[in-house]
Amino acid sequence: MVWPFSSSPSNNGTTSSTTDPYSKLDPSLRQFLDRGPNPPPTQPTPAPTTQPTPTPNTQPLPSHSQQPPSPPSNTPTLFPDGRYAHLWSTYQPQTSIESSQKSDQERLSDVLSAWKERNASIGKAALENCAAINTELDECWRNPSWKQRFTICRTESKALERCVTMNQRFLKTLGYLSALDRPEAEREAIQMHADRLYMRMLERERERKEGGDGGSGDGGGGGVDAERRLERPLELERLSEHGKRQLEDRVKGLDPVERDLEERAFAAEIRAGAETMQQVEKYRSEARQARTERIESGQSRPSDRLQSWLGR
Repeated sequence: MVWPFSSSPSNNGTTSSTTDPYSKLDPSLRQFLDRGPNPPPTQPTPAPTTQPTPTPNTQPLPSHSQQPPSPPSNTPTLFPDGRYAHLWSTYQPQTSIESSQKSDQERLSDVLSAWKERNASIGKAALENCAAINTELDECWRNPSWKQRFTICRTESKALERCVTMNQRFLKTLGYLSALDRPEAEREAIQMHADRLYMRMLERERERKEGGDGGSGDGGGGGVDAERRLERPLELERLSEHGKRQLEDRVKGLDPVERDLEERAFAAEIRAGAETMQQVEKYRSEARQARTERIESGQSRPSDRLQSWLGR
């Protein structure tokens, strides 16, 4: 018995094509089988990544002997080579832009507000100079001794009150109220100088007490104005009757040193008030001129003619 799919020779010695399964395959399939399995695909070797080398700046560095060109005198820039001059030429600070957009009433209000702030800042600066005495008063209220309980910290309260009052007088005399746009560093310098003058005055008072003078007389004036003796301010010579009465009420009962300081502080207040009024009058004059120009050019506002009739 012969296997049907056997490839062994038949009885006549030839191979039967009908019993060969390979011969029955499709030619393309036989070609694929003859070619054998495809080799596994090989992954392409990645090319080594190279970092791009920075291009060196070929511009030669200026030598020490070569000085950069100086900008023209009218170039508003801080760079010596005149960079960004076209930007700085049209630059305006934020405060200048806000000020140009304010109305006349807002400008006047700013001047008066600055005057009130300076008056309020004098009390704050004087209290800062008296911080040590204020600490002693707080300690007296928290942990008083029997004597302090009996006097209700009267000694410490009077010391703080006198310190604040004298520092305010010194600050006014030194010009703390004047100058609308005084730099902060200059204001701090005035505050520190007022503190030094008060400390010097206290030292002279202690020396007089130890010397048996009893703290009376005007010997303490040298401790305050040792560097210079100023004459009576001219503002006090031009006071009206009402101003003279105000000054007399303020200096009543003061010793010669405190009286002199109070008079000078009163004169400083008059000068600062005059400066403020000059600034107010300047804004009013500018407003009147701008209003007149608008009326003449036919671009007047409804309130321009009304203010002209009222004489403002």
